[in-house]
Amino acid sequence: MTPLEGAGLPALCDWNEIWKHQVEQNELEKGGSDYQGLWKDRSGAERFFKRSEGPSRDHNRITKTLANLPIARSSRILDIGAGPGSLAIPMAKRGVHVTAVEPADGMADILEERIQNEGLTNIQVIRKAWEDCIPKELGGPFDITIASYSLGMKDLRQAIKSMENATRGTIALYWFASETPWEQDMAALWPVLHGRPYAGMPKCDILYNVLYQMGIFPNAVVFPIEYHDKYRTLEEALDHYRERLRAGSNHDAILRRFCERRLIQVPDGYTIRETSMRVKFWWDTRILQSRAPDILRSDARLTPLSLL
Repeated sequence: MTPLEGAGLPALCDWNEIWKHQVEQNELEKGGSDYQGLWKDRSGAERFFKRSEGPSRDHNRITKTLANLPIARSSRILDIGAGPGSLAIPMAKRGVHVTAVEPADGMADILEERIQNEGLTNIQVIRKAWEDCIPKELGGPFDITIASYSLGMKDLRQAIKSMENATRGTIALYWFASETPWEQDMAALWPVLHGRPYAGMPKCDILYNVLYQMGIFPNAVVFPIEYHDKYRTLEEALDHYRERLRAGSNHDAILRRFCERRLIQVPDGYTIRETSMRVKFWWDTRILQSRAPDILRSDARLTPLSLL
């Protein structure tokens, strides 16, 4: 018996199918909504933007992210799932050309407004999911392709193949290594509210194994990120949790008790600060040493992440 069979998995394990299954289960928890549906609403996108762009901690994170990418003045950069432009805007300010792929209307609206306000002419915005993009509209090839916490596509294998086809240099994928603070909240409350465990998004172990089965051996680094959210009133926090947890008015007492224990009261409202672990996988498509033949290996296995 192989280690995989002993763990209840088939000897030949297609990690892309496991990724797809977990993404689909997570979408069901959201009422069938994918990333595009989650940020379709302008108000939700604005809340995300204010949370991610306001505190200096995020500015420091973005500065470090860009410092660790091989960006040159002549670089052409593809930003997949660009959101409100957290990376695309500062990269464009360096004078490089950026193609920002963003399918969610709320996020894309904010991104285009920021581009106009900054007077930038070197960003192309494509309002599509990455899976729906066609090569000729992208304007590649690109020196750097980035997907920063935007790997919500079901067929991850095909999505990464498309990234490689569009890239003549570095691909950098940023994803979740540990359970996020909001997933911890979901895990605590979902069984109480809905009578079943919460199905979270797949983590970096599955992402790594998808890459491994594709014959991609990426560099990797794990790092902490602080999650910070703030609410002016307890009622605002309750509204947020009701929507995220798909809770009814009959759950208000449970949510109120949870928020009173979970949130920290500060002079101007309520806040939450938690740290979770993230990962960056990156490789150079031009370096053959980082590649093996692109086949589904017969010896596919769960490879330990101790190398991180």
